[in-house]
Amino acid sequence: MSSEHWFLQGMDSLKVMNYAGALESFNKAIQLKEDHGEAWFGRGLALYLLGRREEAFESYDKAIQLDPNNNKYRAAVLTHKAFESGRQGKDLEAIELAKKAIEVNPRASEAWRMIGNSYELLGDEAEYNGDNTQAAEYHKKAIEAWKKAKAINPHIMIPCYHE
Repeated sequence: MSSEHWFLQGMDSLKVMNYAGALESFNKAIQLKEDHGEAWFGRGLALYLLGRREEAFESYDKAIQLDPNNNKYRAAVLTHKAFESGRQGKDLEAIELAKKAIEVNPRASEAWRMIGNSYELLGDEAEYNGDNTQAAEYHKKAIEAWKKAKAINPHIMIPCYHE
C-alpha cells in the first residue's frame, strides 16, 4: 500500500472519530514517505484528539517544517495552542493566540469560536467580581466573535448565553 493510501485511510478514520485507527494509518503513511506533510499534520490531529498534546504539537511542528507556507497548518496549530491556554485558565493568552491564527487564516472559524469562549469566561469572571460594566463589554465581544465564527461555518457549535 502507498503512503497516500494510508493517509486517506487516516482521514477516513478521523471522520468517524476512530482516532487510534487514524494515528496508526498516519504512522504507516509517514513510514512509507517521511516527508508527507499532510500525514504529519493528520498524525498531530489524531494525537491531539487522543489527548496526547505534547506529541501532537511535535507532529504539527514537523508538518510546518515540511510545508512552512501552509496557512491551514499554522492556523490550526495556533488555534489548538489557544485552546490549551484556555483550558489552563489563561483566557487573555488564548485570545491573543486565536487572533494570530486569524491573521494567518481569516476563515479560521474555530479561532473565532475560541475568542468568543474566552471573552465569555472573562465576562463571567468580571460579573462574579461585581464589575458589570466590564462583564457586559466582554459578553458583547464574545457574541461578536461567535457571530463571525457562525458566518464562516454555519454548522459550528457555539454557545450564545447573552443574545
